[in-house]
Amino acid sequence: MSSLQNSCRTDALALDAFIASARVMLENKAMPKNAKDLAEISAKQQVLQKNMPEMEKTVENLKRKTHMLRTWGGDSTTAGVIKEFQKVHDLMLSQQQMFDHQAEIVKSTLNGEWENLNSNIEAWTSRWSQNKSRLEETHGVLYSEMADRCRSVFDANTQWEKFIADRDELMTECEKFNLQLQPSDVWKEAEKLLKEYTGIWNPMKDFNEEYESIIEQDWIVFQKKLHLLDEFVSKWMNNLQPYTVVTLYLQQELEKYTDLSTMLKYLRGTDFTEKHWREVFSLLDMEYKKPDTLQVKDLLAVANNIKKQIKQLQKICTAASNEAAVRNAVNELELWFAGARLNITYYNDKAKRPVPIVKDFKDILSKV
Repeated sequence: MSSLQNSCRTDALALDAFIASARVMLENKAMPKNAKDLAEISAKQQVLQKNMPEMEKTVENLKRKTHMLRTWGGDSTTAGVIKEFQKVHDLMLSQQQMFDHQAEIVKSTLNGEWENLNSNIEAWTSRWSQNKSRLEETHGVLYSEMADRCRSVFDANTQWEKFIADRDELMTECEKFNLQLQPSDVWKEAEKLLKEYTGIWNPMKDFNEEYESIIEQDWIVFQKKLHLLDEFVSKWMNNLQPYTVVTLYLQQELEKYTDLSTMLKYLRGTDFTEKHWREVFSLLDMEYKKPDTLQVKDLLAVANNIKKQIKQLQKICTAASNEAAVRNAVNELELWFAGARLNITYYNDKAKRPVPIVKDFKDILSKV
């Protein structure tokens, strides 16, 4: 009998633990506001429901053991725990019905979100399919526009990644409610289209990042490291195959800068005055700006003009150097004159009049 009583107490303790766990969930009367809240409730309910058959079996065993104890004259106070279990059991059934109703509403919402997502990806795919021929037309297109096109492609890639993240999150939520959703063929079509785009435009993206690191530098700094431009051109001339419409465009751009570094030396402007700079800007068809604000991109933008006008630029550079040499000589002469001291001696002429004569005048003329 003692063993039977211990068995009853063990069963009662197991039921008490189950009832305590169930009450924690049942005491939360707040209605789920969204699929996430409902999924959390579902997960907790599933744990309890999974244990319910075992608890029901425990209750039946406890009833049978209690009856045996009473028959043998023993005492067992298990009626209370059995009654509490029945209350919790009924409450769980009631909440399960409420949950099922809410779950149907959420399923409908999830289906709606899935349809909207598929509509968005269909519109995205259609738009970028139509854009393909326009983006690959490069005849007469400025480099700045090509760079903008490249950015738009990778903005689309970012949007695609968000579509994928939204899809995966939505499918995960649907699995919690046993909704099996399969992505349509348009997702495969969109993925294939994006791979084509990124395959074509990746070289432009890498090229532009390196290109901008050069052109955004101040000319007054970059003119001392013109070899970087040669290295950039040489590197990319060897990295453009296999050829596409984009890499062919880049090749044409690079041809503008081939051998340009030797010509840019005439634009260092070491001896230039404002007059010379204005001549250069006018010659290259550039809007005038202060020379110390010039950037590399300002000169690369007129690379073709530099090549066409190289002889005139050489003349301007030579003239500036000559004028600078004259200015330096005059400055040196002025400085010398300011500090010069003449030694005077007097000579009496035939009339006995003193005549001042500069001593060592030959040395002075030599210095001048």
